Amino acid sequence: MAVGHFRTADAKEVDLILERDDGKILAFEIKAGTRVDRSDLAGIQALRAKIGERLAAAIVLYTGALSFRFDDGTLVLPLDALWSTS
Repeated sequence: MAVGHFRTADAKEVDLILERDDGKILAFEIKAGTRVDRSDLAGIQALRAKIGERLAAAIVLYTGALSFRFDDGTLVLPLDALWSTS
């Protein structure tokens, strides 16, 4: 598995990119704020436009409390979901 990040010339970025051995990409955006809105997906949208179907999952981690999914499939999860047992 390859690890990296993604950044366009106009500063759209994704914090963490994992490329699986089969070529599929997992994209992670990490936000310090308690809210996530569509504008926070600019880097993921740029990545999706570049790689298309290779994007297997897009996940935004943030300090808020709710889990939800945007209509483009991007999953938004609270950071504490990484170590929560419930």
